[in-house]
Amino acid sequence: MTKEILLIQPSYPTSPFPGAHLPVGLGYLAEQLIKAGINYEVIDMNFYNFSFLEDKIISFAPDYIGISLMSLDIEHNYKLISKIKKCFPLIKTIAGGPHISFVKEEALSDCPEIDIGITYEGEESLIELIQLDSPLGIKGVLWRSGEEIIYNSNREFIQNLEIYQFPTYKKFGLNKYEKRIDIISSRGCPFGCTFCGAHLSMGKKWRGRSADAIVEEMEFWYEQGYRDFKFVDSNFFFNKERVIEFCDKLKMRGLEGITMSSDGMRAEDADFEMLKKMKEFGFNSVAIGVESVNDEVLKNIKKGEIFSEIEKRIKICIDLDLNVVLFFIIGLPGETKESIEDSFKFALKYPVADAYFFNVNPLPKTELYEWAEKNGYLLTSKENMFNNIGGMGEKPLMITPELSYDDRRKLYKKGLLISKKVKRKFNEYQQEKRARQIHTHLTDKEKMLLKRLAGKVPKDGVILEVGSYLGASACFLALGAKKRGQRIYCVDTWQNDAMSEGKRDTFAKFLKNIESFNDKIVPLRGVSEDIAKTFDKKIHLLFIDADHSYEGCSFDIKNWFPHLNKNSIVIFHDYGWANGVRQAVAEYVEPIKKRPAQVFENMYWTKV
Repeated sequence: MTKEILLIQPSYPTSPFPGAHLPVGLGYLAEQLIKAGINYEVIDMNFYNFSFLEDKIISFAPDYIGISLMSLDIEHNYKLISKIKKCFPLIKTIAGGPHISFVKEEALSDCPEIDIGITYEGEESLIELIQLDSPLGIKGVLWRSGEEIIYNSNREFIQNLEIYQFPTYKKFGLNKYEKRIDIISSRGCPFGCTFCGAHLSMGKKWRGRSADAIVEEMEFWYEQGYRDFKFVDSNFFFNKERVIEFCDKLKMRGLEGITMSSDGMRAEDADFEMLKKMKEFGFNSVAIGVESVNDEVLKNIKKGEIFSEIEKRIKICIDLDLNVVLFFIIGLPGETKESIEDSFKFALKYPVADAYFFNVNPLPKTELYEWAEKNGYLLTSKENMFNNIGGMGEKPLMITPELSYDDRRKLYKKGLLISKKVKRKFNEYQQEKRARQIHTHLTDKEKMLLKRLAGKVPKDGVILEVGSYLGASACFLALGAKKRGQRIYCVDTWQNDAMSEGKRDTFAKFLKNIESFNDKIVPLRGVSEDIAKTFDKKIHLLFIDADHSYEGCSFDIKNWFPHLNKNSIVIFHDYGWANGVRQAVAEYVEPIKKRPAQVFENMYWTKV
């Protein structure tokens, strides 16, 4: 009788990257199981508790339970395996994934409830194991013979990745996940970074799927309504020619309206023409490992790049309007407080989408670990290194002559604050970018003046604009109003009788344009005079950009000046060309101004 297997995707509670994503590795295994005629089921523990898992095991009654393990939260997931084995002692447990490839026999020693381990690429090993119902002689398999743990030998890495069907997730419950497909376009990493263990699980030789195969996978999901794709292998851009061919194939297949992002890219692969072509087809986000801005540190970790080149390539991505995520490591060999502070400053230099600062983690079997062990820099056991995989914990796991334990803790905490600043800065950058796209007759310098003057308004202050039209000026006032409690009140009828576009109501478009500032901007729809009669707040900044006639401008001054707070800023637009505005300002504002007025391009402003 054919054996059956239950596949389990464990949870990783300490991961800084929230949300559950389709488990691509299990997806590939599932396709091989289908091809071999082996029945399987899948449980993702991000969605279910142990009670649900227990009921599933009882109802499905599998011969094997397979679980994919990363080193992150390994003790948490060892406990899950132990709990399963305690409840179902007769079902054989199989563990695979990067962690088993890293430590091999140690995994079965650390977790006696694991019956069998599968290293490296498991597609072939798993099928052979289930079909033979025995681990004897199968390459890439670890197993127990009494008290002895036996490793049969490494299995050769698959050179032609096309032999594997891409995941179609038939039993994964697609509706539970966000509507995005993660794609593995290549395996293997040929680079020699001393801190990285990627080659320990997938080999050093880069093996890429063809452009046709990648597009075929995307087309499959495109036809099912998916438009968002993410490349989760670190070396998607390793072969420029393949990327260019991939773009050409996308065009031929007519996959329009898609978005693409990448989990990782070496800075040296950031070729302008290649990325420009990718952007034309929806590529919008990329992550880059900077590690450190110090060239000596980069040399120490065998990064194979210099910082000036990394910065140059980051600028290329930003110039192409790509969302850039940066990764840094705190406390690498040779790192000092000063060089880490330089990394903090660099993270804030450009409008990058995010920046992560991780404690250095000397992962066992890496060159960094061997260096730290040899020099007596390790602060914890080998097992605890895996509990902090990727440096995601606050407690440092090693020291160096340049940085003490306390130094590292303080710098890590500061890195978390810098990350928050980076996100805030990027959000403001995005808001400003959207605001610049709103049609307006304000020049860029005038927009920036509004933003600067709004920044002078005190906490809980009130800004009022008369004549908001499509909301560009309101957005720039909001960009400047960063203090707590500030509000921008926008007064307009939005019935634009005199506009060159013809008579129309622009209120809906105004509301759409100010969406990202809903917490700051309050529209007041109606006739300016009527609203002024019932307005009950003191105004700290008044911007009048409405009727250009003397009558209209003076009317707004008479209605709104009584609401001004002491030492309020008043601004008038179209001062440079509208005689009516100049006349009204000369008659009503000049006599009561409390500081010399300034005229900037077409804008007049002073304090009254």
